[in-house]
Amino acid sequence: MHAALFKTFDEMNHFIGYHNADEWGPYFRRARNAEARTLKFFTAKQFRTETLVGNRLWIITGKGSPRLYELVGSGTMRSIERGPRPAEYRRPSHQLGSNITFSVDYLPEPIDVSDSTWFRKLLAEQQNFSRGLNRISSESVIEAFESARAEKNGLESKVLADLKQIETDNSIDRTTREALINARLGQGKFRYDVETRWEEGCAVTNCRLRAVLRASHIKPWRSSTNKERLDFSNGLLLCAHLDALFDAGLISFRDDGKMLLSKHISSRDAANMQIPSSLRGKLTQSEKKFMSYHRANVFKA
Repeated sequence: MHAALFKTFDEMNHFIGYHNADEWGPYFRRARNAEARTLKFFTAKQFRTETLVGNRLWIITGKGSPRLYELVGSGTMRSIERGPRPAEYRRPSHQLGSNITFSVDYLPEPIDVSDSTWFRKLLAEQQNFSRGLNRISSESVIEAFESARAEKNGLESKVLADLKQIETDNSIDRTTREALINARLGQGKFRYDVETRWEEGCAVTNCRLRAVLRASHIKPWRSSTNKERLDFSNGLLLCAHLDALFDAGLISFRDDGKMLLSKHISSRDAANMQIPSSLRGKLTQSEKKFMSYHRANVFKA
């Protein structure tokens, strides 16, 4: 794997890529595939691998009149291949450029940024995106992109507060800081390890629709040490509705995997949600330790 992929959060550069949907058609139709782990982006510019790989890419599409601009994707650039414009484009051509593969951040729906003050400023700086793929130098714009993504991903204010605390804690080294930020967002190595542990499916239902899967902490973030926050044994991959119930203490699990229901869930609601059920696999000893904490301190029996 290319060394540039191991850049820390602070070392990353940010680039913006523009896709003209009127001219080229919708941004890759497969980009609407919520299960995609990687996507591609084409630019007519030529780039060296070390310039882009390991850095973050933000993709904006534009269409219609007046112009509607939407943030449709973001992620870390993994590889670059020189080649022609892909066939998915409405107007494919033999013009050579850079086909960029990037890992996908969870971004369930396009975000309309057309009327945002910070975006209008960016639009002017980028000369209405006539420059093509280009680096973003403004820290305020980068923060705005991150905030827009976080808000769309349904992050609550307490999560944003946790992220701020991580970023301002000078006792944390940069590598650990990046890992903690990703873990708090349910992303990065933490999510990868939790997904691998549960074979990329919900630990209960085996649903594999990635957009509705949450890699959450068994022992709550606020009660965990930094080491526990990064421990994938403290993670559970659940569908969104089960994750919400688990986080609220309305369900938990015994050591044998059987689901426990809170008395606050009516039999009607339980039937509608098709619960209780059980975990698909046996808990490890480390997972049992974290689940014991959840039963004792979070679960509302």
